[in-house]
Amino acid sequence: MNKLQTSFVKALLFALALHLVSIIVLFLLGQFDFEDFIYALPVSILLFFIPPFLSFQFFDVKNKKISDFLRPALISFVLLNIIVFIFFRLIKKEASFSLFEITSVFNGIVAFFISLFFSGIQLINFKGKSIKSIDFNQVKYSLKKIIMIPLIGTIIYSVIILITSSFSADVLRIWYKFFPIGFLLSLLTMHFFNYIYAKYKQSRRIYYILSYYVICISVIIFWIVVSDNNFRIVKESIGAAFDRAFLIPSIIVYSPYFLCAIILTHLYFLSLVNKQEKQFLQQQSLESQLNYQQLKNQLSPHFLFNNINVLTSLIEENPKKAIDFSERLSNIYRYFLEQEKQDVVSLKDEISFAKDYLELLQGRFEKGLFFEIEVSKEAEEKLIVSTTLQQVLENVVKHNEISDEHSVKISISIKGDYLQICNTINKKLTEVRSHQKGIENIQKRYAYFSDQKVMIISDEKTYCIQLPLLNQ
Repeated sequence: MNKLQTSFVKALLFALALHLVSIIVLFLLGQFDFEDFIYALPVSILLFFIPPFLSFQFFDVKNKKISDFLRPALISFVLLNIIVFIFFRLIKKEASFSLFEITSVFNGIVAFFISLFFSGIQLINFKGKSIKSIDFNQVKYSLKKIIMIPLIGTIIYSVIILITSSFSADVLRIWYKFFPIGFLLSLLTMHFFNYIYAKYKQSRRIYYILSYYVICISVIIFWIVVSDNNFRIVKESIGAAFDRAFLIPSIIVYSPYFLCAIILTHLYFLSLVNKQEKQFLQQQSLESQLNYQQLKNQLSPHFLFNNINVLTSLIEENPKKAIDFSERLSNIYRYFLEQEKQDVVSLKDEISFAKDYLELLQGRFEKGLFFEIEVSKEAEEKLIVSTTLQQVLENVVKHNEISDEHSVKISISIKGDYLQICNTINKKLTEVRSHQKGIENIQKRYAYFSDQKVMIISDEKTYCIQLPLLNQ
């Protein structure tokens, strides 16, 4: 189902559900009149269908511009103004009805807030999905911004009342009655969400948040009834009938004020949580980069130290070999320094390096070392983590006795999605003290680039290590 159809279905279901609830409420209050209901039905259906439809269709939750947030609401305001005008002027033939009648403007304002409500719900849902399961620390909020949330709502409602009504008492009531309650509601919402996010995991939060919205809306409606009607709806009098007539409009007009206060506070809270999460991920990324750089820095001294020892021994045994070894070592080390700047390198380059390195070792050990490399051209296009192959070959020399009497064979081949390096085992008579730092280093470095694990397969005669191949 495409976005247009989805928006249409969601808006239609909302409009039908709201009308059904309204019918039930009016029927229970004894105020349901079928003729009045049919009379107002064309306008009321459009009033509760168009704003959510426009919000679902045109509001882009990924765009943070305030203009995109207000656009569906403003279009809803204009459309409902025009629709109400056409309904009374052309269909109901009321010639004196103007575009700026209170009825027309009132319906436009209600449409405006309905659209804002659905845009807010979508934004909450979008932000909520982006929040990951991290260790949550209670966010620090600005009291000024908490005050600004009901303050902006109060100003908007005051302007609306002044435009649509001449009763200044209604404006005063908004300021002395609704503004303090709105502020306390925003403050309570912030502390409630702080508690829920700190105590419960993401999978359980949604149930508590939905319960909070339901309870708050119920309490708000109850408070509006008590505040504006003083329970006279349960009495049989002229005043009670008057109150019942204006009860539903009062709930529709004043409930959005408090509902918007909750939604805006929720959005403000989620923005703080997202900021906290972003700081956490940035810190984690920085720590990872530092750790990775430390791992890479371990390689250069290790490589140089091992081969200087080899060169020292060759100088004593065979000066001519030492000269040849130093030249090859210089070329290999130059390549190593170049590749050290890269996190991953092509397997083709590493295999070329491995050949040079193994030939270098052959020059030292002569008949004590044999090697074979079987890597397909297709596999050479893959990547591996830089210098890891060199580390593996170093470990072979470090842990094995290599001589004419105790030869070692090294084979490099492809096995599935891995580069496999195997060597025969000839443990040195004097056991080399090892803390497995080389293998641990390789495993940690691979963990930054792949979920595949470095595999080690070993028996009494053969030791194999498999390095995951990475795609470009």
